[in-house]
Amino acid sequence: MKVEQKRATKILAAETASTEGGPIARFFMTANFNDNSDLPLAIDAVHLAEGTSQVLEVFRGEHPDVVIINVDDLGEEAFRLCETIRRIEKDRHSGIIFYSEKAIELGKVELDKVLECGADDLIDTRVGDHELLARIHSVYRFKLMTDRLRSANHRLKQLSLTDELTGLSNMR
Repeated sequence: MKVEQKRATKILAAETASTEGGPIARFFMTANFNDNSDLPLAIDAVHLAEGTSQVLEVFRGEHPDVVIINVDDLGEEAFRLCETIRRIEKDRHSGIIFYSEKAIELGKVELDKVLECGADDLIDTRVGDHELLARIHSVYRFKLMTDRLRSANHRLKQLSLTDELTGLSNMR
């Protein structure tokens, strides 16, 4: 029987810091992810960052698997941040999730606009913990599939250009 091993996930949460933390920080601080076999992913680290420059600094240094951006805190800057992250990523893919309550209620953010700027999902803060984790896991699975596809394409390119046995160029 094959036992699937969970890969440790790094998450970057972008929201305004406060004494009790924002909704994303509070969620990750109160939950225990490593000892719960019901959870689909093992969360290795959650990095909190406030403001675009700090988010980009942490992003470049930590290479998170999933970035969760609180649209209520960052407003229109969230869209520019998402586009900047996508431009930075040359040979990898990080899942990006927009997280909002007020902006969705007020109609300031819509799913089509979120997807158009490069994000993978839009989550309302009022969803339950189980749905939140399921949607983070879904974005993470998409990230893993994208990484595997990129790796396979790289390998195919290598095989087409060089002879695997001799290492010599296949170009005639």
